[in-house]
Amino acid sequence: MRDLEELLSLVRDRESKKYFEEGIKAYHAGAYRASIVETWVAVALDLISKIRYLSERQDPQAIDFVKHLDNAIQSANKAKLQKIENELLKKARELELLTPREEAELQRLYLDRNVCAHPAFVAPEEVFKPNAEQVRAHLASAVDNVLSLPAVSGRKLIDQFRQEIASDNWPSYSNYNQYVEMRFLNSARHSVKRSIVELVVKTAIEPPDLDSNSAVSSTAVSARARVAINSLALNDPILLNNAIESVIQKRQKAEGLSDTVLLRITGSLGQFQCTWTVLSDSDISRILTLVSTSDTQTLKQNRALVCWPVYHTEIEEKVGEKRSELISTFDGLQHMLKTVTYGRRNLIPAVISQIRYANTFRDAEDRLRDFAKLARESDISSLRDFGKAVRENNQVYLAMNTETILRNICEQTKEIAGVGIVWQEIADGLHEDYLHSGEGTASNEYSYSDFKDFVAAFFNLYHV
Repeated sequence: MRDLEELLSLVRDRESKKYFEEGIKAYHAGAYRASIVETWVAVALDLISKIRYLSERQDPQAIDFVKHLDNAIQSANKAKLQKIENELLKKARELELLTPREEAELQRLYLDRNVCAHPAFVAPEEVFKPNAEQVRAHLASAVDNVLSLPAVSGRKLIDQFRQEIASDNWPSYSNYNQYVEMRFLNSARHSVKRSIVELVVKTAIEPPDLDSNSAVSSTAVSARARVAINSLALNDPILLNNAIESVIQKRQKAEGLSDTVLLRITGSLGQFQCTWTVLSDSDISRILTLVSTSDTQTLKQNRALVCWPVYHTEIEEKVGEKRSELISTFDGLQHMLKTVTYGRRNLIPAVISQIRYANTFRDAEDRLRDFAKLARESDISSLRDFGKAVRENNQVYLAMNTETILRNICEQTKEIAGVGIVWQEIADGLHEDYLHSGEGTASNEYSYSDFKDFVAAFFNLYHV
């Protein structure tokens, strides 16, 4: 049974909340008819407030509704106002503020409200005497279907998602942090959530056709969708799995899965068991052949290597061979750093190797910056390996900006348990290397004594 105080906390609009709270108080007092009446008042007020919001944003249907409502209010036309109330749920459904199912549930509330508010106008044997369970059901329905939801229609929310994912306003990878969930899903009804998540999946496996004046490329939009998929996998795996199955099945039944789409499915959805469950045996065989016979340029172009590892063992083996070939080169590793969205920590050994063998100061700094891109994916072991690579290559520890970059990496890894000790080891080691380098005391520029002080102060501050 739903907790009524929890339901009250979910009501978004302050004015609607006042009436809903009165409905709860009436329920606790045993005044069940009054509770139903107040609950309907809260729902009607909330829906009209949302329609006014849509009107202010130039929705034609909402503008027309508000115009007729305000005219009826100003002229005190009770017949028109009654008609507007009778058709309020229908209008809300037309504006996509309600689904047909939600409209049906709230219609029961409205009918019960009528017999509760006007018991003298029904036959004596038909006078409605609601019980506690019926009232609680109406209270929960009011919150779930109206009072907890934003004033945005499903269609508009989907359109808004399409616009934002292709705009300059989309957050970068490092600042992503469940953006799709917080911005579009948390307050949306289930049917809208499902549509948006299916759109995310479609966007990942098939880059959208964008206007030539678009702020970002279609491949960048697909990358954003892949990041969203990984976040959804952690926060709502059931919704995501259902969306993946639905999208793939629809494509199979319609135009089928092209070679390009199969490669993109491997890179965008390959980490999920449900992907390989819904794909047919022939599709999986085609993927095996495509990965084995395609050159790395084709695989790069179709983002087939950006998932690490792929859930399917045989395909992961073939993909792994191509990945190893790609990241063995400088340009290939740079490509993977830009495109891998699942399993990025697997790139860390290759980046550390390039740090170890950097042969110029500038190259050393660039490789340190590459590691900084993966810093949040690192752990104690990889940080120790990183520290050894830095110390072993004098092109790294004698580069001008090394200390600045190390501080940045240090800050990014501060949440890793026990990391303060590792950074102390790195800082002490760099200082000892300086003392034994033959530089003497002629220059303190590369002594890393300031970095030692920084590490000591930083991790004392964060109690690590």
